[in-house]
Amino acid sequence: MPNHTGRARHLRLVLDSSTDREAEAQAREMLPVRPAALAQLILRVNLEDVRSSVWRQVKVRSDLLLPELHANVQSMMGWSETARYEFAMDAAGRSWAYRPRASHQHSDGDAVQPADHVRIDSLFVAAGDVVRYNHSGTWSTTIELISVDPDIDDLRPVCVDGAGAGSEPGDVTELLGVANSRLRASPLPRSIEVESAAASPAIARLFRHTRTAPTPRLLELLPRCELTIESSVDLLVAQRAMSKLTGFLQRVGRGLRLTDAGHIPSLVVDSVREELLREGARNLGLVHVERGILEPTRIGAQLADDPVALWHHCAARLPLGRREIEKDVGTLFLVALAASASARQREAMVAETMDGLQHGLQGWGTDQLDALRIQQIAQPTVAFLDLIGAHGPLYYVSGGDGGSPSWSRRFARDALRT
Repeated sequence: MPNHTGRARHLRLVLDSSTDREAEAQAREMLPVRPAALAQLILRVNLEDVRSSVWRQVKVRSDLLLPELHANVQSMMGWSETARYEFAMDAAGRSWAYRPRASHQHSDGDAVQPADHVRIDSLFVAAGDVVRYNHSGTWSTTIELISVDPDIDDLRPVCVDGAGAGSEPGDVTELLGVANSRLRASPLPRSIEVESAAASPAIARLFRHTRTAPTPRLLELLPRCELTIESSVDLLVAQRAMSKLTGFLQRVGRGLRLTDAGHIPSLVVDSVREELLREGARNLGLVHVERGILEPTRIGAQLADDPVALWHHCAARLPLGRREIEKDVGTLFLVALAASASARQREAMVAETMDGLQHGLQGWGTDQLDALRIQQIAQPTVAFLDLIGAHGPLYYVSGGDGGSPSWSRRFARDALRT
């Protein structure tokens, strides 16, 4: 039930469920969790089915998207870049392929996914990983991860070794000079969409789900999120932001006996707030109930006195939701918070972007998809942000400054980046 601000009185935090159909569909995209830190990948590009050995070894940044890797390989090898390409890999006894969004067909099934917003380090995870690369209609090229280099002083792609195709045996210097001149001759400036998708798994997932729908208002806000900035939260900021959660965990202590009805005793102070904190802490894996006693989990006990680690733990769990549409719309609210968008800007951006998310809205009453209904879809994430005080008192009032605390923008950015 909404109050006069349009805000839902009941804050509902929902735990992610691996049994949810849409969550299972997302898991089938076979995108492993990306490394937390940017690095460089040493990849070996092998031309197969040729008489003499033809290969190039290239060093590229780990946050490249598959279309960028395609363009780099084409340039380095001296091939004519084509709009059609495919990357494929085998995992769990099945084959998985990634194609450009423009050529991706829904009839291909779950084994074929859009490539446009997939980071290469979600395919190349460990040394020895091999991906098949098709750019000419036949599977004639493989790309293998040789090693990971943590040195990121120079993130420009560079060919570091190779053999064959036009060079004399042993004349590696000339081969590298030609390959690197081609790479330098075709710089690849990153668009806002590409840069944001590379920096944020949540944004990448959002773009995959919007497919070809235009999202100009979202693209306008993304630069203000500063997603390329690494987290630099300090102790004082984390203490302010996590004060409600840390206070709750400390009150729980080693265990808190619940009432016969399963509630927190009223003597613990604000019972409504405490119950919401309990639900939020449970959904974040910080507490659980054992034989009528509310107890911290192992991670909850560790984080009770470490607000910086608690900050990162919470940010890593957002956006919340059982269904992909809940996570996607939650991502939009995180974008608005990270960009310090006004309520009017937020509502316009969310409404526009949701036009491209209609495929996930079955059962949500899309005929009356107003601002309040949209907020209800994003409620798992919005409720948590409300709970920790990230939203200011005027956050839901159209057109005004929500007066959010100074740390909220940084927290939203970290949630998007994790």
